[in-house]
Amino acid sequence: VHLADFPNYQEIPCHKLLNQQMDMVRAVCNTGLSLRNQLNIRIRQPLLEATIAGSELSFLKNYEALILEELNLKRLHVKDDLEAFAEAKIQLNFKKLGHKLGPKIKALKKLTEQNDWSIDHHKNLQIGQFTLLDSEYNLSYYPTKQNQILDKIADYQAVLSLNNELNQDLIEEGYARDLVRLIQLLRKEQDLLITQSIKLTIATANQELIKAIEKFVSYIKEQTLAQALKLVSSFDQTFKEAQINQQKLAIKIEING
Repeated sequence: VHLADFPNYQEIPCHKLLNQQMDMVRAVCNTGLSLRNQLNIRIRQPLLEATIAGSELSFLKNYEALILEELNLKRLHVKDDLEAFAEAKIQLNFKKLGHKLGPKIKALKKLTEQNDWSIDHHKNLQIGQFTLLDSEYNLSYYPTKQNQILDKIADYQAVLSLNNELNQDLIEEGYARDLVRLIQLLRKEQDLLITQSIKLTIATANQELIKAIEKFVSYIKEQTLAQALKLVSSFDQTFKEAQINQQKLAIKIEING
């Protein structure tokens, strides 16, 4: 046993800018995952693209690979023209402001309707002669285009817009990713070593699944350590029945050699 003093956190260098940027990356990923959940799109289903709109966000391109992986996207766009994607609206916290401002609340409400305001880096809202704290208002964004799917990135004046349209290539890749997960779970159930190679037999009558498996056979074999993969039309009790996105199939795993 080697004994050592616990590190002094004050001696560990703090990269303030890096921390701030990673906070933003985390908020972007949380917003994207939340939108996926609202749309009931499973995380293993790839999506074509997302757009982040807001000011001074060009640094996010440095973290593009991370965001693409976390949100399972093919492309990421970063734009500085927030107004082209969303309209900002201020909602007052009347419960707090009514007690604070009294009859002046009517004047503040009228100014709010004019939508002429600014927010400083401390998140204080300046609107006319009034300065509101972060807890005294709520900032919401609404899409400027019909059928646009977006949400505000928490704690930032920025939005994330998600393209949820699925083409056939994306659907097939989603099937392949789901199949890999199923096979990995079956490997675990059979107590296989993570280095143990297998032979796969998959039974399904669903043509979409068959096409996806044939297209991504190399990926499936690589991810599951399968030396062989065979598609069949029927199965027996040695197979494990399952579903992928409500499509039925059965899987049989045999130890290779």
